[in-house]
Amino acid sequence: MAWLQTFLLECLNSSLDIQIRALAVTCVGHVARLHGEVSNELVSKLRELLKDPVLGGQAEDAFDDIASFVK
Repeated sequence: MAWLQTFLLECLNSSLDIQIRALAVTCVGHVARLHGEVSNELVSKLRELLKDPVLGGQAEDAFDDIASFVK
């Protein structure tokens, strides 16, 4: 499971295509729902993305999943 979160963090790199980054943000929410945990690094990265004009809404959705499914 740690490998997946590391991979998603790598996919959120600003040098990558926006579609890959958007998918990675969505996947963070899925990880929260399926596994009930999200790394601190991913949470920090999502916080940064809240300000992003393109990915901010998806980051909010991922935080909703985190709030609902991560204890």
